[in-house]
Amino acid sequence: MVAGNFEINVNSMGKTSLLNYLGHSDRSRTMNLTLTAPLQAELAAFIESAQNQKAARAWLENPDIKVYVRKSQRLIEGKMVTALDISNATVPEDRRGQGVFTRFLNMAHDINPWDATYVENAQEDRFANYFWRRDWELYNDFSRSFYKKKNQGRLHDAWARQTEQLRAIN
Repeated sequence: MVAGNFEINVNSMGKTSLLNYLGHSDRSRTMNLTLTAPLQAELAAFIESAQNQKAARAWLENPDIKVYVRKSQRLIEGKMVTALDISNATVPEDRRGQGVFTRFLNMAHDINPWDATYVENAQEDRFANYFWRRDWELYNDFSRSFYKKKNQGRLHDAWARQTEQLRAIN
């Protein structure tokens, strides 16, 4: 469920993007989705709006976490794949260490319909160790970015179930 006024724009290349009326240009392809539904619904709305775009971006937010996500094209294991990027995540100090990011990451990877989930710049040792302990693959040692490929069979079923659940809510 989206709160606020939004419009669909079609640029000169025929690409569509969801923009809010607060003035973000189609050129930036940034979607500032201010949503009233839970974070899972925000992510699902972003994914649905990004399906027909090569790249898209959005800030997702609730009182426990603020996350910047992107749809991207990445070279993973020698193949160009579509990925859900998690580029920035901020959890308030009083909520850290309580599994807020873990729950978000698990949910995001589960409903991600694309080929992989990619986490950018895990610079702190504690954060990087989190991914190593959970068998994420190191994408780039310099930036400490990690990725996890999707299980294609489970992916379709999970995405279909998630879409049905979100439609039932709306």
